[in-house]
Amino acid sequence: MNKGFTLIELLVVVLIIGILSAIALPQYQRAVLKARVPEAMVLMDKIHKEAELYRLTNGDWPSNLNLLEAQTTGKYYSISLMSYQNPFSVVAFPIGIDQSDSNFYTLYQEVFRDETTGTMTPSRYCMGSTSVCKAISGVANCDSQSFSGTRCTF
Repeated sequence: MNKGFTLIELLVVVLIIGILSAIALPQYQRAVLKARVPEAMVLMDKIHKEAELYRLTNGDWPSNLNLLEAQTTGKYYSISLMSYQNPFSVVAFPIGIDQSDSNFYTLYQEVFRDETTGTMTPSRYCMGSTSVCKAISGVANCDSQSFSGTRCTF
């Protein structure tokens, strides 16, 4: 009697491994994306707090991030100033993903300040690849915007 596996048995095992990896890899990639998002949120929150402190001290929002002491680059994201008016807006660009990539996305955080009451209302959203933004935000339905992809608020 021969010991060992037949070619058919080996092909079945390879096929099963292939199917399992095809299911597991996208789930793993989504989990990695979601795990990296808090870094961007922390960086953007720190910049907004520094910007509010700057506004209270100087009477106006900072016109560039160099005026703040907050860190603008993390391991996975780089933060840029989008608008220093009301709303004060920053954007987080993922490091290492080319803008021409179909999975490219950006994270935005805006803070609207009601000048009469002084209350600050933050909003966060993801724009770019529909599948990536849905995975990050956990939102099933996102707004489609033709000029820059999908916008998912979270």
